[in-house]
Amino acid sequence: MQKRQDSVNKEASKMASDKDLMKYIENFLKHYRILIQRYNYFKDINDKCNNNTLNIHNEDVYRNVLTYLDIIVVQLRSMCIENNQRKQNYTVQNLLKKVGEDSLAKKIDDMLDKELLQSSKLHTPTSKEPQKYSDLSIRLALKILADKFICHHDDCKGGKDFYWTLAGHIEIALRNPYCNEKNLDFIVTTIEDCVKEGLSLEKYSISHSW
Repeated sequence: MQKRQDSVNKEASKMASDKDLMKYIENFLKHYRILIQRYNYFKDINDKCNNNTLNIHNEDVYRNVLTYLDIIVVQLRSMCIENNQRKQNYTVQNLLKKVGEDSLAKKIDDMLDKELLQSSKLHTPTSKEPQKYSDLSIRLALKILADKFICHHDDCKGGKDFYWTLAGHIEIALRNPYCNEKNLDFIVTTIEDCVKEGLSLEKYSISHSW
C-alpha cells in the first residue's frame, strides 16, 4: 500500500514539475517571439539603409534604425546576460538548462564571449592623446550600451567622450552586415538556432513558426 502511495506521489510530483516547465517555456517564448519580430523588422530597414534603397540621410529612417537597435540590445541584455544565479529569470541559458540542453546553453555563453572589437585606440573630441581599450567581447559590448546609455546613464569613468565614441563603434559593428560572427545577425541567429534545437518538436510539440 505504501509503495503504491509513494508511486502516486512521485507521479503527481513529476506532473507538477512538467507543468511548471511548460509554463516557463510558454512565458519565455512570449519574450522570445517579440525579440525575433523586432529583429526581423530592424534587419529589413537596416539592410535597406546599408544598400542605399532608403535615403540614409532621412532622419526619421535613421532614427528608426537606431531606436530598434537600442530596443534589441536591451532585450538581449535581459535575455542573455543576467546573473546566472537567478534560475527563474527568462534567459536563453536558463531555458536551455531547464530542458536538459546544457551544451546549447554553453554555446550561447561562448558566442557572448567572442570578440566584437579588437583592442584599438579611440580619438575623442576632448582628449589630446587617443585612449586605448582592450579587446571587447559581445557580452561586454552589449552591457556597455545597455547599462551606460539606454537602461541607465552610469558615470563613465575614463571620460564621457571616450565611452560615447566607443558606443558609436559598437553600434557600427553590430549593424555591419559584412562582419561575420561580429554583428547582430550572428548573435540573433545563434540564439535562434539554439532555441529551435533545444525546443525540438519531438520533445515539446512547440511550433517554430515565429
